Amino acid sequence: MEKRERDIDATALIVFAKTLGSPVKTRIARTEGKQVADRIYSELLHATAETIKGFPYYVAFTGGPVPGGLIAVFNRAVSFFPQTGNDLGVRMKNACLYCQDLGFARFIVIGCDCPGRTAGDIVQASQAMQQGCNVVLGPVSDGGYHLAAAWSTKELLKETLMIVEKRNLRCSLLQMRSDIDTYKDYCSWKSGVR
Repeated sequence: MEKRERDIDATALIVFAKTLGSPVKTRIARTEGKQVADRIYSELLHATAETIKGFPYYVAFTGGPVPGGLIAVFNRAVSFFPQTGNDLGVRMKNACLYCQDLGFARFIVIGCDCPGRTAGDIVQASQAMQQGCNVVLGPVSDGGYHLAAAWSTKELLKETLMIVEKRNLRCSLLQMRSDIDTYKDYCSWKSGVR
């Protein structure tokens, strides 16, 4: 693979995405309808693709047997592969194992609902791992994290940090960002309030 301007060395950047047409942004769909949720998710997919366009990346998809429309959105992806497992943690582990089989030793997993994530966040995460950090997390304002996973509960970041501390691992935190879970979150992002 050619060396790219902002290459992240021997780190696999893995994007977790749902296929277009599958149920997405369910909290937004409940309040604003499926069509609005689909449109917002499409915007978030494109924002993610724009952020990572300078890196080699892999797309782990769910929601259908094939990536479908994700191929057009993530047209610079090295490859696409289905997510496997019954919960997010298992799916993340399996995605990392898939990339480990490709020869990678370090992994960055991101979702597609944090439009504030920057290419600099990804570079910073890769550099922190190269400098010896075992774990790098990009926190989001709702208590979870956008880098490693964008899906969260109010206590996810806190619980993850407790595990890191208990195992005596080195951890680096990136700048706090906001993710898009509700229509209000989306409106705040679009108005630049975040």
